[in-house]
Amino acid sequence: MSDQNSRFLAHIRQLAKDPTGLKALHVHISTLKPQLRNRDNLSRAIAIINEANRKIPTGALFLLRNFDIVYVCRNVAKSVLTEMAGRLQTAFGDASPQSANAYGRYEFHTVFDIPVDGRPLIDFAEAAAGLTVAPPAGGDQAEFRDVDAALLGRLKTTLKNADLSSMLLSQPIYSLADAKPAPVSWEFYVSIKALEDAFCPGVKLASRRWLFNDLTEDLDGAVLRVLTKSDQMASRRRFSININLAVLDSETFKAFDSNLAPPQRAQVTFEINKNDLIENIRTYYAIIPALVDKGYAVCIDGLDVLSLPHLDLNGLGCRYAKLFWNHDAANLNEPATQALAERIADTGKTQFILGRCDKSESIRLARQLGITLVQGKLIDQMVKKQIAV
Repeated sequence: MSDQNSRFLAHIRQLAKDPTGLKALHVHISTLKPQLRNRDNLSRAIAIINEANRKIPTGALFLLRNFDIVYVCRNVAKSVLTEMAGRLQTAFGDASPQSANAYGRYEFHTVFDIPVDGRPLIDFAEAAAGLTVAPPAGGDQAEFRDVDAALLGRLKTTLKNADLSSMLLSQPIYSLADAKPAPVSWEFYVSIKALEDAFCPGVKLASRRWLFNDLTEDLDGAVLRVLTKSDQMASRRRFSININLAVLDSETFKAFDSNLAPPQRAQVTFEINKNDLIENIRTYYAIIPALVDKGYAVCIDGLDVLSLPHLDLNGLGCRYAKLFWNHDAANLNEPATQALAERIADTGKTQFILGRCDKSESIRLARQLGITLVQGKLIDQMVKKQIAV
């Protein structure tokens, strides 16, 4: 069992090179009471999966060190995995989780469609295999604690009246059309470190990703209130903000929108995360067309080389799409790069941004893919030092 974590990571990385039809069932045994995580219950659970696996030749089962079970397969309906999860929970006496799972939710299982929403599972696999970055020697990492639901509730209340203007930062998005990158837009975001220092010293807000995601709606509202009162709206600079679809359908946003003239709305891009889009696709189609008609632009954020081929960006009517430079992008072979370039070329009027560019290889990939808009620390440094790209 001790090697299952590494085997799981190697397996999921290998399959993710061709993610079509790839799904996974993550059963969170680690969230159950300790007395339920016994050999008999685990044996029954494994027997249930092995029985189903006789009909699924693509399946692979992993029992991890923390007793979680992950089942990875291809071309299997989500309903099959959900039904399997129900039988597995029965094997544990229909017990409910006693703590949040690896994704911050109180759920017995999670089903992933890898090409669409599999990034959290891959991140989990890397952490489970020990690939997380260790804190520097002599650092004070041990002094920090994870965010919990009680603290989150207090912080959400505080943010309703908080002034976050001092915590609002921006990062340029550059055009590679000329030898020297020129900024064409600025992305505004809240400094999480400043937020932690001001309202919850000693707490890592992003330590539990799904709890943190619950906070982002309140942060979005606070950012809109700051921008409404700032000089940014009087300038002619194009800018973008990360925002939840729920916030775009809120009274806070209506107040923000009512203060803007049509030319000001034309400066604003809303960056909507891919996961928010998938989970709230009906909300997207209900509110986004009207906002686009008003002059706002939309960017689908958080894309990677695995998820991009499976989204119909033309059908979404977005002006921009932000693709992240990451491990998978760095390891694209020539045929995969060519296929991705063709996919990007087929997206019509959508302009692509390659984000998180922190290595020279990322700029090379942007050129190979025909992407002219880039963002990242490397570009910031090159512009600062007046280095031609």
